[in-house]
Amino acid sequence: MSKLTKQMIEDLGNKVVKICVNKGYDDTSVYFNGKRVHVGSGDIVFDDDYNYHFKDAPVEVTENCHPIDYFEYVNENHILSMAFEGRLYDLLNYGSGSKSLEKLFEDYGVYYELGNSWNLTLYPNDDSTEVEGVQYKRKPDPIRLRENGLRKGVVK
Repeated sequence: MSKLTKQMIEDLGNKVVKICVNKGYDDTSVYFNGKRVHVGSGDIVFDDDYNYHFKDAPVEVTENCHPIDYFEYVNENHILSMAFEGRLYDLLNYGSGSKSLEKLFEDYGVYYELGNSWNLTLYPNDDSTEVEGVQYKRKPDPIRLRENGLRKGVVK
């Protein structure tokens, strides 16, 4: 049995953010260890051979921010989730994916599943992997008294 520690998840999350900045996967939010790191739009810079890279993409960190508050399909034993638009959206939905992200996920022993077309969450490759990540609890659905044949104030 292997273990994915909070520090490993922190390292993974920081590497994902770095890839998003360098590859121009702007308008992407990365959720890990109870925080959200949002990568905004950066400037495209061309070199002499007309190759481009992205420079100065603004990165904003929000603490105590959980993906379960923003989208439905989240691994409750949370490793990392992402919400995205733009280039990454196109690659994951219409292209061949992001080889750099997929290689990184493989190195950490995780894979992703799209929850919707605009978000993903990571899962361990091996079900026996212990995850030291943040545990998310879904809010219970409210009890709908009429649907259950109960009336307010009546106990049977």
